[in-house]
Amino acid sequence: MSSTMLAAVYKPGSTRLSLERVERPKPGPGEVLLRIRACGACHSDLFILDVGNAAHWPDSFILGHEACGEAIELGEGADADLGALYCVHVTSTKRAGRTQTQLEDTFGLGINGAYAEFAVAPASALVRVPDGVPPAVAAVAADAGTTTWNAVNGVAQVHPGQRVLIIGVGGLGLLAVQIAVLAGVEDLSVSDPRSHALELATLAGAKRTFTPQNLNTAIVDGFGVDVVIDFVSTAETFRVAREALREVGTQVGRRGRLVIVGVGHEDVKINLADIILTPIEVIPTLYGKKEDLASVLDLLAQNKLKMEVEQSALEDVNDVMDELRGGQVRSRKVVVPSHVDA
Repeated sequence: MSSTMLAAVYKPGSTRLSLERVERPKPGPGEVLLRIRACGACHSDLFILDVGNAAHWPDSFILGHEACGEAIELGEGADADLGALYCVHVTSTKRAGRTQTQLEDTFGLGINGAYAEFAVAPASALVRVPDGVPPAVAAVAADAGTTTWNAVNGVAQVHPGQRVLIIGVGGLGLLAVQIAVLAGVEDLSVSDPRSHALELATLAGAKRTFTPQNLNTAIVDGFGVDVVIDFVSTAETFRVAREALREVGTQVGRRGRLVIVGVGHEDVKINLADIILTPIEVIPTLYGKKEDLASVLDLLAQNKLKMEVEQSALEDVNDVMDELRGGQVRSRKVVVPSHVDA
């Protein structure tokens, strides 16, 4: 096995990843060396490249946090099964004393990650991939699945009898539709400007589909819900979500709930009197627990959740980033190393 590996390296000030041959990492105490089988492409990567960049990420590192890999070497004291597939639970890679929102100290979001042929991660951050779950699908579950499960079940806490609206049905939104259906939600609506996304949402169990324009019209005509889960997170989707929740917020003893999942960077205006007169809970959420990741993997193994995943070679990672920027990724996409010298 070569002492070097191909990796996609973030460089402060650049919106492009640098493909370089770098030294293959060695696992330290409590760490596991993974042969990366797939790494999911995520809008968080674009946030680092295009928005945060050098202001928050002043040092170079290997990008990529939606990781699935095969354990091939154990550091001292590390507990893992050699040859088994594992996902990396991202926030479990933080050093002690760091908060969940300090991404700069996290696997693939500030310290070396998985847009590479190999990566090291703490054994304590690994979740075993059940038999029957492909590495590409498991990689997406590591972040997209964990985030969505927590947003729908842990934060929104959807349940039968509720009216639920999901804004944005890309990779996470489509998962949210399936998870809400599994939770017993029957009155489920979605909004997305893309016709193919609305078709997929219908197949996944959504009862009503809206383009953004049609949703605005429906709200004017009296459409309302109890819970909105926003995977887009713009000023406009925030406004629309609050309008969709207005009716329930005016009822005595009831309160609408808006869960913000998408990482947006637009400012929003809020009228304080409106907040008092129309009580709505606005709850942001970021990622989820190891137990959430394990739950998603188990449902994937049972074929109760389905993911549409496309693959590209590691060498084409910048093309994948451009596809994400342009909204050209149909659902989710993973980057796969070639492992020529495996």
